[in-house]
Amino acid sequence: MGSGRGLYDAVALSTQIYQGQKQAEISNVLNRQLSISMQQANQVEKAALGRRYLIQVEQDIKHARDVFEKYPYYVFSYLLSHNAEIEHSGIARDYFLETEDMRYAIEIRTKLNQEISEYREKIPDVEDIANQIKSTQTALHNEVVLARIQDGVDAYDFVKSNTKNQEKISQAKKDAEGPSAKAEERRKKFSTPVWFFSVASLFLLLSMGATPTVSFGSPCLLLFLFTLLTAKRAIPHELKVLDEKLKSKNQLYEETLEQFGATNIDELRDLPESWNNFLLKYLPTDEKFVFNQ
Repeated sequence: MGSGRGLYDAVALSTQIYQGQKQAEISNVLNRQLSISMQQANQVEKAALGRRYLIQVEQDIKHARDVFEKYPYYVFSYLLSHNAEIEHSGIARDYFLETEDMRYAIEIRTKLNQEISEYREKIPDVEDIANQIKSTQTALHNEVVLARIQDGVDAYDFVKSNTKNQEKISQAKKDAEGPSAKAEERRKKFSTPVWFFSVASLFLLLSMGATPTVSFGSPCLLLFLFTLLTAKRAIPHELKVLDEKLKSKNQLYEETLEQFGATNIDELRDLPESWNNFLLKYLPTDEKFVFNQ
């Protein structure tokens, strides 16, 4: 009975293991099928997005021909952005799986390149201005750039508002430097006589029967007064701290001027407005000329 029971248990365990393996295989097959289905679904969605984008580009090429005469730099800049997107996405290379989609993508890219080439021939500086438009738009809508400009303006205002304190700092530095030169002169001139007189006074007082306190205290007081008179005058701590902060702010202001090519605070302060005026010169304000986003 014992051996029969053991054989039964072994068969049952073997069956469980076999069933577990089969379930794992089935699960793996289902997971692979699910993954393939998801990839196919993603590819279908990806292809649909690509087709819609190519249709939009084709429409924009037609619209560009109507707008070019009035806003050539805007049109060229917009078509350049399409060209960059097509190259970046690979939509005319390996984006699609269907041959028909590939052929359509290549056709649109060819039309776009032909249009861009024609505009280059018509207006020699069109690419330079278009690139300026793009970089200006990017800067004007970049919060980091605008914050940097404001930091430079604030730094200038801080330095300007501390004009009187700068005068105090300057005077404190002069006071610290001036007395030190005089102090050095006095120290060289009187140090030997003072020390000699101090030692002589010490012995004289001792010989006269003065107490040790008086004997040693009087020369020490004389040396203390001499040191005080010849000591360098220190700049107050609060002025030191402010001086360092002013230097830092002034450096920030100068670096901001250099970064944005401004020559003075007025140019720096008006930079966002000047960028906006530049864009208004080349970009349409009438919606009928604007490309559909």
